Amino acid sequence: MENEVLATLEDEQKLRQANPQPTILFFDAARTGMAWIRPQPVWAQRLAMWLPDTTRFVGAAVMAPTLDDPDVGIALGVRTNLSDQGRAAVDELACRLGLTGV
Repeated sequence: MENEVLATLEDEQKLRQANPQPTILFFDAARTGMAWIRPQPVWAQRLAMWLPDTTRFVGAAVMAPTLDDPDVGIALGVRTNLSDQGRAAVDELACRLGLTGV
């Protein structure tokens, strides 16, 4: 999963799609059964670490639905050099999605 995230963050088509407006790239890490996946706080830290200041993406997120929980867990990492406007937009989105610790 980690390799796919890294490859997609550098994919030219995805970068072009992110160009016109601030974009958060979401990854679906759906699993079946009891497969192990990193905890959300760990994903959020790693995603933020992988986003260079020069990327066109505002952030990246991993959604990890499970069979035993009706809610979908979302880990969101954002660039460190967001503008105040960008930070406000991410905070509003996080609030609407019910995320904490962004």
